[in-house]
Amino acid sequence: MTIRPLLPALAAILFLTTCFSTPAAGDMPLGSYAAEPTVRIGVLLKAQSAAIGLDGNYSVVNKETGEVLAQGKNGDFTVSLVPSPSHGVPGSLYRITVGSFKSYEDAAFHTEKLNRLGEYMRIAYPDGWFIWFGPYSSAQEARAVLEKVKAAGYANSTIEPVPLGKAGYIVSAAGGGIVYSGSSPLLFRASSNLVAVGKSTFRGSAEILPDSIGSFSVVNLVKAEDYLKSVVPSEMPSGAHHEALKAQAIIARTYLLNNRHRHEVDGFELCGTTDCQVYSGIGHEFESTNRAIFDTRGIVVSFNGRLANALFHSTCGGRTSNYTDIWSGPSVPYLVSVNDGTKTPVQPMDTESGFIGFLNDGGGHCKKSKYYRWDRANTLQEMQDIINETIPKYLNRPGLKPGALSDIRILERGASGRVIRISIDTAQDSYVFERDAIRWVLGNLKSTLFTVSKNSDAKGQTTFTFRGAGWGHGVGLCQMGAMALARDGKSVRDIISHYYKGSTLVKLWD
Repeated sequence: MTIRPLLPALAAILFLTTCFSTPAAGDMPLGSYAAEPTVRIGVLLKAQSAAIGLDGNYSVVNKETGEVLAQGKNGDFTVSLVPSPSHGVPGSLYRITVGSFKSYEDAAFHTEKLNRLGEYMRIAYPDGWFIWFGPYSSAQEARAVLEKVKAAGYANSTIEPVPLGKAGYIVSAAGGGIVYSGSSPLLFRASSNLVAVGKSTFRGSAEILPDSIGSFSVVNLVKAEDYLKSVVPSEMPSGAHHEALKAQAIIARTYLLNNRHRHEVDGFELCGTTDCQVYSGIGHEFESTNRAIFDTRGIVVSFNGRLANALFHSTCGGRTSNYTDIWSGPSVPYLVSVNDGTKTPVQPMDTESGFIGFLNDGGGHCKKSKYYRWDRANTLQEMQDIINETIPKYLNRPGLKPGALSDIRILERGASGRVIRISIDTAQDSYVFERDAIRWVLGNLKSTLFTVSKNSDAKGQTTFTFRGAGWGHGVGLCQMGAMALARDGKSVRDIISHYYKGSTLVKLWD
């Protein structure tokens, strides 16, 4: 493997003084690392209570004052939420809420569209992904900005008062002694370099701090490579070929560094769920994946001197997707559709006949996946129930009643075969949805690589039948395909260059 030298670059600055800015595809400067960084991972979110255990010599420190609140050996603590009496009470500040969006990527794209308004905004995750404008010192000021937001095409945006105060908590040691009562961030650390949060144990230390919605978060402060020891086997089977595990380690490391801004509004960088990368602590570490992480230490995917947006998914169905077939925004030169082992002669995938020919092909690298091809059938009533829930939620119109469903029509396919636009036709209206939103509004389809037909039987029972391929958004590395390529003798470099066209591998730290 050839590793190109690190290119010097400034660290990414995400939040500017007046507005939000993020590259369209999420590719950040490589950054300059004198050593492996420590990252902040939210492992318990929107918490009302938490149990924290420390093995070895420990200390509990108030991070605002530096005061040591407790110290000793082998400590167990309970953290209990103490809601602020004023939290939830409308204050004198106001914000504008735009959303919700199904993914961070979707919200980030819309910040790009809204950036021209010149207003300070942040992406937040109170319950789904939202964009928050403000705060503003008066309702009148907020209303003036709201009119601009609505004029930009976001008609369902709202003004809400920013709640006063923030949550506090009481920290009690085993045996009942109160260690702390207040709302300052607290650091829990031990000589073992391990911390238990509930039933899970994590490397590093832990911090508790109030969040933006009246509860608190438990954040794990952990070295980047130690973080990956739990992530990699959570994202790919530990028994996979070593070259495939090395590829997963590299893209997981790249994803980590590319997304450290994701939960900035609540004081940490990434969460530990599928909204970021699955991270469950030392109970999910394996020797095989630890070896893959060690063998690729500090290595990331780069394109033109920047971190690549190293997206990945489970099963592509035999052809990966263009970035723009899934998310709005400009095309990304290294996230383009690639034939992943299908044998069908090249033909237009954006036509129904071309797509059906692809569906009938059985030669994809990921053909061993149970989601290589899939079918789903829903009665008319089942689909009605789905759209009654999803359409109002996605459009942020809680009182909307979509009307009686009459048809679901594919309006456009992308070059990779993915459905780009659909129309859900009801007695009341036709609702058009695009790209990744299609999966969710149709009730969590496995992918947008599908066709749909409407049929009625002799008894008048109407059924919508979906026939599709793959699982996930289809952009970037196909995990099942990568495992097959590795078994066929391809190196990690071969695998990365196959899925991320024109990319290079760069070592950021030793």
